[in-house]
Amino acid sequence: MYNIKNRLILSLAHRPLTQDDLKELVDRTASRSLQILQELEDEKSRKCASERRDDCNTTTHSTNPQGKDIKESKYSKDRIQQPPPSPPKSQPQSDQPPQSFFENRNPTVHVLLTGSPSIIQPGRSIDNWETRWTPGEHMLSQYIQKVGLHHFHRIPKGGEVRLNGKLVDVKQKDFTVYESLQEQLLREFHWIADNVMQHFNLYAMVPVSEAIILYPEGFMVEEKENEEEDIRVQDVVDMIQRVFQSEWSQKKGPLMGVRIRVEMVGSMK
Repeated sequence: MYNIKNRLILSLAHRPLTQDDLKELVDRTASRSLQILQELEDEKSRKCASERRDDCNTTTHSTNPQGKDIKESKYSKDRIQQPPPSPPKSQPQSDQPPQSFFENRNPTVHVLLTGSPSIIQPGRSIDNWETRWTPGEHMLSQYIQKVGLHHFHRIPKGGEVRLNGKLVDVKQKDFTVYESLQEQLLREFHWIADNVMQHFNLYAMVPVSEAIILYPEGFMVEEKENEEEDIRVQDVVDMIQRVFQSEWSQKKGPLMGVRIRVEMVGSMK
C-alpha cells in the first residue's frame, strides 16, 4: 500500500470580515482544497503505477533460470529438520507508533476554518449556537457549497482520496482581556495552534507534510480603526509563521516537521 502524507489548510475567519473579504477567503479556501485534492490523486496514481511495476518485477525474478517456479516439497528434509523458531527478543519500547500505523489508506486534505460562535444582536453579543446558526457555521456551509458536497465522504473506500472539513470555534471576546491588539492576536494564534494540534493527536495521526494558512487582508480592519498602535500586515504574517512553526513543526506528533506557508488573501491597498 502506498504511503502518502496528508495536507492541511487553515483559514482564519474568526474576526469580523466584510462580505467581500469573507467571500474571497471562502473562494480561495475552496480553490486550494480542489487543487491539493488533485495533487494527491496524481501522487496516488503515480505510486500505484510504480507498485504494479514492482510487483511484476518481483514475480519475474522469483523463477529459476529454466523458467520453472521454485517450490518446496511438503516433505522436504530441510523442513522436517528445521528447529523451531527462537522466541522473539524483547525490543525496547518506543513512544512512537510503528511505521505501519502511519500507512495512509485514505490520503486526506484537512480543511479547518476558524469561525466565531457568537451571534451579534442589537446592543450585545451572545453564544446562542443551540438555537441559531453561528457566523462560523454559515461560513462552513458556504465553503461546502462552493467546493461541492460530493467531495466529502462519510465512509471512504480504501485508497480513496478524501476531503475532511472542520469548524474551529474561536471566542474572540475571551482574548479581549489583553490590552494590546498585538497581544490579543498572539494569544489567539497560540490557542488555535494548540487546539488543532490536540485534534490531530486524537483523531488524525497520519503525518501531515504541508500546511497552508490563509490570512485575509481585512482581518484587523475594525480593530485598527480603534487602536493607537500600528501593526503592519507583514508583522502579523511573521507572527503567524513563528507561532505555528513552534506549536506544530517543532513538537512531537502528526504535525511535526510540517512545512508551513502563510498566504495573504486579498490585494494590498
